[in-house]
Amino acid sequence: MRLAVPATTEEALAWLVARAHETWDVRPDTDLVAVLTPMARAMAALTTLDIPERIEPNAW
Repeated sequence: MRLAVPATTEEALAWLVARAHETWDVRPDTDLVAVLTPMARAMAALTTLDIPERIEPNAW
């Protein structure tokens, strides 16, 4: 399985910041961006992988 268009780090970071704002009403400041950037990089990297359909989520 592969996403049709891989996400960029910037897109993933924007999504994470938006969820943090919705969930905890925090403003996107420098500290929040610094904390979420490694997660955004990881999320973007995962969207480029070609994962076989037979792999179940949380199967490891």
